[in-house]
Amino acid sequence: MSRDVCEHFTPVDQPCDKCHADELTVAYMMGAQARRRLTDAEIGEVWFAAKIPGLTETQARLLIRAAERRLAGEK
Repeated sequence: MSRDVCEHFTPVDQPCDKCHADELTVAYMMGAQARRRLTDAEIGEVWFAAKIPGLTETQARLLIRAAERRLAGEK
């Protein structure tokens, strides 16, 4: 059985200290895996909770939508 991991090889259902993911972010990512698409409001909350320096909400939205397309098998 394969398991999704972040770029630091931490399972996505666990917080990664290097990604600065907190419990809220992990919960949203697990929810995203279940339904494969976050709402715009959820993306805003994930972006705010992630606190990644220099990452705008628009950039986060584009990144998350691209990841959703990839997970859905689109290009």
